[in-house]
Amino acid sequence: YALKTPPYEFGQQSVQLSSFGTGVLATGVLATGVFGADNSADSSTANIDYGGRLPAGFAAERQSVDINLFEAVVARLTKAKTEDKRAIIACWSEGTRERMRQVLVDNGLQSHKLAQNWLEAQKTPIGTVSLVVLGIESGFETSEMLVLCEQDILGERAVRGLSKRRSKNALKEASSLAAGDFVVHLDHGIARFLGLKAIEAAGAPHDCVELEYARGDKLYLPVENIELLTRYGEAGSQAQLDRLGGVAWQAKKAQLKDRIRIMAGQLIKIAANRAMSKAEPVEIPPGAYDEFVARFQFEETEDQLTAIEAIMEDISSGKVMDRLVCGDVGFGKTEVALRAAFVIALSGRQVAIVVPTTLLARQHYRTFVERFAGLPIKIAQASRLVSTSEMKSAKQGISDGSVDIIIGTHALLAKSISFYDLGLLVIDEEQHFGVGHKERLKEIKHSIHVLTLS
Repeated sequence: YALKTPPYEFGQQSVQLSSFGTGVLATGVLATGVFGADNSADSSTANIDYGGRLPAGFAAERQSVDINLFEAVVARLTKAKTEDKRAIIACWSEGTRERMRQVLVDNGLQSHKLAQNWLEAQKTPIGTVSLVVLGIESGFETSEMLVLCEQDILGERAVRGLSKRRSKNALKEASSLAAGDFVVHLDHGIARFLGLKAIEAAGAPHDCVELEYARGDKLYLPVENIELLTRYGEAGSQAQLDRLGGVAWQAKKAQLKDRIRIMAGQLIKIAANRAMSKAEPVEIPPGAYDEFVARFQFEETEDQLTAIEAIMEDISSGKVMDRLVCGDVGFGKTEVALRAAFVIALSGRQVAIVVPTTLLARQHYRTFVERFAGLPIKIAQASRLVSTSEMKSAKQGISDGSVDIIIGTHALLAKSISFYDLGLLVIDEEQHFGVGHKERLKEIKHSIHVLTLS
């Protein structure tokens, strides 16, 4: 067989070989042909020159301490207008597009537009810069337009390293598979893993994962698309193979989507009830709060300040807060929780910090005790690491209100625990709690402020 498609397009496709020996390309808009009996077909492609070239990058501006990178970008966009060229900036996501727009406006960009797609961007009048969400890694320039992407401006994206690590992890998982193991393909369902096989395309070998489906049908998945596969259950698990191109797998996915919609509806109902609930507004004491903030030894990041501002706005507005703060270890999530706990505790209400492990409970306890030193706030912990008498004292303090901040494991979720006046529940690493604990959390956090860290 010969693959009648340019080799650089092969990576975007999966190749299916049915039991009849006829090969077809799976989904993909770049396909230009199929496997067939005509092995004499020329697999090369004609070169079509549209006069495009790579744009001049901004490497020098990024490295210079005397030049403002974004002013240089705005100057290049302005120059495109004088050259009668349409200027387009391609961004990876809605979020990065908004950040790019804001920073360029701050540095002198005037006329601009957020285009919904590439076709709309192409129709934007010359002199108006279009910003469009388009996943390309390099811009280009022709006699009629200048296209800059994020990497042209900012250099290599940090996400690329993550993508490489993800591919590396996928390859590592694939290498742990043994012939005969069951896997799940995102689009085609359950298959049997047969191993890696080199498929010749355009005169060059291409590594593929060989998968077997019902009735002996096979699919060859290029290794660069291996993230579409996941292991089915544990090693040695048994399963029924799906039919390649059949409707059973799609029906299963449709049923799952329906269940997700039902769950989403329930979550929306819960969120709506919380939105309608009111909490007593908490006044943030400016002097005491500023002194507490001054104890933080580091400079806050922009994301930290944004999260803290949103939390304080909820607490002081009378809205029942339900916020999720996401961030890697060491990026300051605990500081966000400390400030929220300070405001609630000083208002006279209790704060509970629930964590999945005793080690984390001890770590948080030490941090809170250190930051609240000298303040009229009583802090206690409840975990396996405290003595029976200390645990009894903590429970009594929670019940009678003498304990202002309690830090502990899922022991705090026991129905025997009764809070005097719980005002804030901080949940750290909720994904590590069991189903029963999460159900209990739902009961507790119905009408109190909730801050989840992950």
